[in-house]
Parts: sequence; structure tokens; C-alpha cells
Amino acid sequence: MNSGAFWSIGTQLLSYSLSLIFTAVLSRIVLPHEYGLINMVSTVTAFFTVFADGGLAWSVLQKKNINQDEVANLFWINVALGLIMALLCALSAPFIARFYGYQELKPLTILMSSNFIFSGVSVLGVSWLKRNLKFKQLSLIETVSLLVAGGIAIYLARQGYGYWALAALAVVKSALKAILVIIASWSVISWYCRKVAVSKLLTFSLWIQGFGVIGYLYKNLDSVLIAKYWGSQEVAIYLKAQFLMNLPSMLTVGALGGYAVSLLSKHQDNNEKFHNIYLRLLRLILSIAMPMCLFVYVFSDAVVLFLYGPNWEMSISVLNAFVGTLLILPVYGTISWFFISKGDSRLLVYWGLLSAAVYVLAIYLSLNNKAVGIATYYSIASVLLTVVMISYTHFRYKLRIILTLKQIIKSVIPSVIAIGIVKYLSVLYAFDNLWFILTTIALYGVIYLLVLFMFYRKNVIKIFMMSESA
Repeated sequence: MNSGAFWSIGTQLLSYSLSLIFTAVLSRIVLPHEYGLINMVSTVTAFFTVFADGGLAWSVLQKKNINQDEVANLFWINVALGLIMALLCALSAPFIARFYGYQELKPLTILMSSNFIFSGVSVLGVSWLKRNLKFKQLSLIETVSLLVAGGIAIYLARQGYGYWALAALAVVKSALKAILVIIASWSVISWYCRKVAVSKLLTFSLWIQGFGVIGYLYKNLDSVLIAKYWGSQEVAIYLKAQFLMNLPSMLTVGALGGYAVSLLSKHQDNNEKFHNIYLRLLRLILSIAMPMCLFVYVFSDAVVLFLYGPNWEMSISVLNAFVGTLLILPVYGTISWFFISKGDSRLLVYWGLLSAAVYVLAIYLSLNNKAVGIATYYSIASVLLTVVMISYTHFRYKLRIILTLKQIIKSVIPSVIAIGIVKYLSVLYAFDNLWFILTTIALYGVIYLLVLFMFYRKNVIKIFMMSESA
């Protein structure tokens, strides 16, 4: 694995490890109802987030050659978008409170709207640092921001501030990250230059933004409806399970997204090289994500109780219902890489429309079954969409799908064998509470590495090699 991939995954792993620690602490202090209030606001503000960067961040990563003046112009456009979204979000606060029936949401939404100002300032700087493989700096920025924000949130929660502590976590992290990103990318920031045209970049970005809008609708419709009809506690339980479902993919696909698109875009005209790099990325992702996916599913009860505490026991059944999405998401998450790196942003929107139609239908069919029912139908939709879209992308770009399927199977088998052994041993030698989860994780890690070595032997290290020459 080269330094770019190492720091990209390392940053995400460290960031989410810290987040899990803070979550484990805060979940035992802040009540599910209060978490639900934050979830209600976050679900709505996510819509404004789609417009906050206008898809501009991906333009910086996708374009083969981009100069600093173009980046500077995109930066100021993004700052303006952030300010506009912050204002619109703050103005929507009374309507959000009225829609959900909780007056506490009004001041909470106004505070959370400040995040758009900070993201408007930082998002282009983050993309520029990713493009130039400055993942070490990004790692430091993410870690410092999260540590400071998490410490403040825990202090406020212990003082009895409840959901305000959770809001402080988000706002302080965004503010500090914006300051540090500006410092790290200061060399590329200059005044807006009218002589430099960015119309083509904006056109590409608009299609990316269109995909984001569609994605928002089907990714948040479930939580909006649960919050509206079944209240803050039900949506909090649902989203806690959804977070664990997304976690393995966020740590891998999410971490490698910018790096992968940047790398694949350099070879967008060479299908053989393009596919070879994709297969190596997929092997790396599945070798890391699949062990986590299987562990989260097989030991879901222990994971939920260990991380969240007894107040969140109802999340276990929801997490189990998400099994299809949990296992397929590491592959599903890479589909957008094909369209973005190939410059087919219009097809990305069409894929978004198809996904939206399927997910909305799934949510409609499961609407009377609360959180567990929605999670079940969501999983079925995820599996179907992944099969269809992987087939389509390989056909369109003339890639050999049999090679991708072989890579998936070969990468998954060691995880299946390892989790089977660990499950058997955990039943044979039962542990309780903290010792159970810690012992099982350690045992699983050792057995998985042994099985991986048995499959690949001397080639194990190649799984983690992501240099262009590999």
C-alpha cells in the first residue's frame, strides 16, 4: 500500500475509532430521545449539504489537469454556496420544528446551520490536499478536530446539556477543521480571477450535484418518515443501527473514495489498466471491510450493547435486518467511481434516479413495519441494485465482469472461514460483557490473518499494495 492509500485508510480508521469511543461515552449519558432530536435536524440539514459544495469537490479530483487559479475560483464559489445554504437552513428552522412537532428543533437547527459556513470554506481545500496526496496533513487535521470537539461534547453532556452537547460536537469539529484546512491549503487560495473560466468544471459539478440531490431523497426518506410517524426515539434506534451497518464501508470505500477516483481518472482512457487498478482497490476494500461486516452481523448483540449500552438494545433487531446492505455495501459503494472517473456524470444521475425509484418503492412497501421492516426491504433493494449496476458498468466500459466476480469471491472466503471458527469458539468458551467483545475481536483478528496467509501465502502483502506500478 503506498503512502496515499495508507494515510487515507489510516485517517478514516482513526477518525471512526475516536468517533466510536466518543459515541460509547455519549450514548450512556445522552438519552435516545435527545439523540433523536439531533437525528431529525441532521436528516433535514443533509439536504442543504448536497448544495453546499455543488459537486465542486469532485471536479478538483476528476480533472486530469487543473491549475491553482481554477481551484481558487471554485473555492470562492463554494464559500458563497456555503453562506447561502447556512442562511436557507436557518430560515427553515421554524418549519422543521412544526413538521416534526418538537419546538426544541428551532434553535438547534439555527446552530447546526453554521456548519455550512465552515464546510463551504474547507471542502475545496480538502479536495486539493487529496489531489496532491497530502493525506498525512488531512489525518492530523481530522484527528485534532475530532479530539477537541469530542472532549467538549463529553464535558457538556456530563453537565446535563443533552442534545446541545451532540450539536457542539458537530459544530466545533467543523469550525476547527475549516481553520486547519485553510492553513494547510493556503498556497492555493487567492482572489477570484474573472479571466479564468470554470464553466466546464461547473457543468460537471452540476451533474454530480444532481446525483447528490437524488441520493439525499432515497437515503434520508426512511429516517424522515420514521421520525415523523414514530417519533424521536424510534428514529434514533434506527439510525444507530444504520451507522453500524455503514461503518465497514465508511472505513474503506469512504476513506479511499477521493484517492480511488484520482487514481482511476489518470487511466480513464486505458480500460485494461483502469480495470486492473479497480480490482486492486476492490481487493483491498473487501479484505478490510468484509471481516468487519461479518463480525458486526454475527455478533450484533454484543457490538450494540458494548458500543451503545443497554438503552439501545432495540437497535440489535434493526441491525440484523440490515444484513443485506451491510454485506453488499463495500461493493455497491464503488459503483460511482466508474462514472466519476470516466467523466460520465450524467450517467451518475441516471443511476441515482434508478436507485431512488427502487429504494422509495422498498420504503413504501415496508412503511407499516416500522424500523425493522424498512431495514429489511432496504437490504433487498441494495442487493438488487448492486447486481444490476455492476453488470451495467462492466458492459458499458468493456470490462471483464468475470474477473471482478472472481476477485469478490476470493476476497470474501477467508473472512467467512475466520468468522465461522470464531463463532464456534465463542459458543464453546463463553465470555461475558467487556471480556467477550475484546477477546472475540482479538481472536478473530488472529484467525483471519492466519486464514489470509493460508490463501495468499507470500502474496499477502500484495493485497495492501496500491502503487500505480503494482
